[in-house]
Amino acid sequence: MWDRLFGKGWAKAAAPEDVEAPVEELEWEEAPASVEQFTARLSAVGLGEHTDALVALVRPSLRLVADEDVDDPQAAAESAGLRIGGRPLLAPGVDWPRRKDGAPLSLVAQISLADVAELADGEDQADFPTEGSLAFFYDAVDQSVWGFSPTDSEGWAVLHCPDGVGALRDFPTELDEEGRFSPIALTPELEQTYPPAASFEVEQLVGATKAEKYWPVLGEDEGAGTITRFLGHPDVIQGEMQVECQLASNGVYVGDSKGYTSPDGIRLRPGAAEWRLLLQVDSHEDAGMMWGDSGRLYWWIREADLAEGRWDATWLVLQCY
Repeated sequence: MWDRLFGKGWAKAAAPEDVEAPVEELEWEEAPASVEQFTARLSAVGLGEHTDALVALVRPSLRLVADEDVDDPQAAAESAGLRIGGRPLLAPGVDWPRRKDGAPLSLVAQISLADVAELADGEDQADFPTEGSLAFFYDAVDQSVWGFSPTDSEGWAVLHCPDGVGALRDFPTELDEEGRFSPIALTPELEQTYPPAASFEVEQLVGATKAEKYWPVLGEDEGAGTITRFLGHPDVIQGEMQVECQLASNGVYVGDSKGYTSPDGIRLRPGAAEWRLLLQVDSHEDAGMMWGDSGRLYWWIREADLAEGRWDATWLVLQCY
């Protein structure tokens, strides 16, 4: 799959030496179109010495695009393996997830693992079970959780349904209409994603000062448009999320800076490297989804939990403009 993404021989491409470039030449609108272009930009901004390490962080992702090639999108969507909205596919005996006060969560997305198995195929790819489907829920009506508090975990759920046993579950009668999203089928498009400038990994590799040089590499239009994706790197709106997931999931409040600089925050921080994006869901007007002010939901999971299919070990972050 790497050859298809990057072109044959991509791993053997030597990093060019750093060169001086006028400031205006360091302003790119679009994201890098290839690893070679990514490498050239790193050299242009003076980060050529970090090329190998940064290229090693390039990850494949499936961008999930609304399928507009069906006659009746909503009728077809609930039977689609990849979709946002609609009713969830749940196994018998599995209760609809709720907050502690009993308020039902909303289905945001349904993902057939067989339909994203391409990302688990081959050496050095993501390691995850490819049987069954995942239903992603969130407290969409109140949007009461954003991921920075240890108590936020009641505001989302990820439920696995084995193949062949699931059935569409009707909405709970007490779920408000605004929490019942219109189903939209999604088509996967394989693409490469680059580590965001606002990420634990980039800061660890190049340092906070040099990380500022990295920002132009990704292009001015980084993250623009409606972007829903499975695995890969996130399209960041407000900032770094791996440390947020690591600390909040371990009992440290990070709604302000105190948690990050606390003894527990400093002690736990290295574990941020274990977190991977599982699913990113954008605001979708046609589905009736709006996360904050045109924001996105991000479900994260530790790499070891992803490999073992521990879907209940996710952490969610909401970011918006």
